[in-house]
Amino acid sequence: MVGRRKLGALEVSAIGLGCMSMTPIYGVPDADEAIATVHRAPELGIDLIDTSDAYGANGANEELVGRALKGRRDKYVLATKFGNIRLPDGKPGAKGNPEYVIEACDKSLKRLGTDYIDLYFIHRVDETVPIEDTVGAMVRLKAQGKIRHLGISEAGPNEEEEFGEERLIATIRKYQQQSAGEILNNILSDVQKVSRGRQADDMTLIVASCL
Repeated sequence: MVGRRKLGALEVSAIGLGCMSMTPIYGVPDADEAIATVHRAPELGIDLIDTSDAYGANGANEELVGRALKGRRDKYVLATKFGNIRLPDGKPGAKGNPEYVIEACDKSLKRLGTDYIDLYFIHRVDETVPIEDTVGAMVRLKAQGKIRHLGISEAGPNEEEEFGEERLIATIRKYQQQSAGEILNNILSDVQKVSRGRQADDMTLIVASCL
């Protein structure tokens, strides 16, 4: 069985199930097999499920995860993300204005078939919007019970610090195209950076895409 880890007040499996490739990105996956994988995960001790509104066309990944979680929601810690968009010219972009944050969350809740998200991440930081405005919208969603915890993906220590008094419990970093030694060294370096000035259980570094 997989061990357990603390994400602030959350306790989750040490290994999470990333669902990005369950909708077309590296090929055309089998939806039934993907759903069966989600169903199998808790039997192996894995309850952290990670998706995003940017995975798959028009939120298709969240819709798939929602189908998989139907009638089983209490077995999972559900994480999803917002703010990673495609610009009109097809290039990647970010969006974090408060109105968009609220709208994105409501759409994610509908696609996922749930009334709350355990861990809601800023997927990409919108540098055209003060991050405190983006976080402020997330805090309102938390007060409404729509999300329970806040996270940020692929940001730096400066952005993480801008969360201020609102407790940020997780930050995602990717370590791709590196040797095992480089990955380990970079993980250790980032752990030191994100933990600087914080209590030991304040925030957890989530490592993505290193295998």
